[in-house]
Amino acid sequence: MFDYIIGNLVEIGADFAVIENSGIGYAVYISRNTALSLGHTKSEIKLYTYVKIKEESIILYGFISKTERELYLTLTSVSGVGPKAAMAILGSNTSDKIITAIINNDAKLLSASPGIGIKTSNRIIVDLKDKFKDFNNLTAADVLSNAHSHEKSVCIDALVTLGYSYSKAASMVDKTFKETETTENNILAALSVADSI
Repeated sequence: MFDYIIGNLVEIGADFAVIENSGIGYAVYISRNTALSLGHTKSEIKLYTYVKIKEESIILYGFISKTERELYLTLTSVSGVGPKAAMAILGSNTSDKIITAIINNDAKLLSASPGIGIKTSNRIIVDLKDKFKDFNNLTAADVLSNAHSHEKSVCIDALVTLGYSYSKAASMVDKTFKETETTENNILAALSVADSI
């Protein structure tokens, strides 16, 4: 996975930016908050990235910070929350406010994001509340790091490469992951529960 891109901001829209690097213009989908943080065109910027590969296309998502990217990945691990919905949530509030809303069962704040209904908001709260239980004592970055450790991310990326959706891969890994096991064994364990998820 590409970790980040640095280049000149050539064009910016409400939900995308074009970054030129080594003569190539990369179209990167971004949240509204990230768009507001980028400043003016012609300036050099850095975005953390996530690549989604589909049969017909490769889509590049960009984030102003690692924390925003981790929250995006965590949100899309929830069944029914796709990239567009996750970006809408990220564009409406800061990472801290989103996590606080999840902890406090504030479905109203989450559903204020375009295209996000109460039903989806409640599903997000149910699925993620336990992951964020230590938020009062930690920063958003720390909480998200705990929710998706590096080793878990490696396993999830491997399953996505094998053709599973990110949300299903994350559920498979969350169900079987053991810190004491090797990456290979954790991937095999996740594969063993694929049909039950």
